[in-house]
Amino acid sequence: MIRKGWPVNDNNFDSNNFSRKDFNVSPIDPIIVIDDYYVDKNSNFYDIHYDYELGVVVKGAVTRTFRGKGKTLLPGEVWVTGIWEPHGFELEEIPSEMMCFILSPESLSKILPMGFNWIKIFSPESDSTPPVKEKFKHLILQACNEVKEVVDLDYRTALSWKANIIARILLYVVESNIDEYNKIQQQTENIVGYDEIKNVVNLVFNTNGIVTVKEAASQCMMSTSHFSRLFKKVTGVTFAKFALGHRIKQSAISLLDTSDPIKKIATDWGFIDSSHYTKTFENFFGTSPSEFRKQSKEIKKNRGIVTTDST
Repeated sequence: MIRKGWPVNDNNFDSNNFSRKDFNVSPIDPIIVIDDYYVDKNSNFYDIHYDYELGVVVKGAVTRTFRGKGKTLLPGEVWVTGIWEPHGFELEEIPSEMMCFILSPESLSKILPMGFNWIKIFSPESDSTPPVKEKFKHLILQACNEVKEVVDLDYRTALSWKANIIARILLYVVESNIDEYNKIQQQTENIVGYDEIKNVVNLVFNTNGIVTVKEAASQCMMSTSHFSRLFKKVTGVTFAKFALGHRIKQSAISLLDTSDPIKKIATDWGFIDSSHYTKTFENFFGTSPSEFRKQSKEIKKNRGIVTTDST
């Protein structure tokens, strides 16, 4: 089931058909959990955002639409989305409940066990709705139920619990698709320059200013054209889109978490001036930095675990 207007491929994607969202994921709040309960079958939604998303159907049946395809998921089954990848859902049964874990690419590598190749699950080469073996479905649902119990814990304990739960769910997904993920990992790690690409990703994450394609390619000792092709193959997005998305995302966090003037935030994150920053920000979020900041109180209410009852 594909909703009218859903893109057959990225070239046909119309950003006006999707809601651009920011969940205010930050180093302070690296994991946002959203538990949505729906009783209206018309509560369909389509969005796009910078952060990674891991979702679980807890109750009912939901068709997830992604990369031009639709797949109906039942309780215990999951979906994943990468950076700026448009996606959505349509309810097949009511009531339905879905739990979404929102994580920034920067924080995900710190959440999962050491040695875990976190890129592969969210890679465009991976299945966006990876199958889950029956023996793991009840364990995933059990993990989701545990999330609901951490809301009353102190911040550090709750964060630790949420990180542990996400790691468990992802590991159940990996165990269900071990041959496929091993194949993807082998293909990825056999790419000459894979380690250099990972280093460039970390460079972007640790730099406030602009990292140009030329600088990134030089860091990898590659030509610009070769680096650009390799970066997109490994991460699924162009380097320019990846780097700009990171700076815009981090600047949005600065808008919400500080009282710094917009001009200073623009400069801090490598934009030429406030006018250039505002135009770029509006292209990403559909609103100006000043309007976005005004919404901060409402957005901050959504930190941690958010439960909504859509009627």
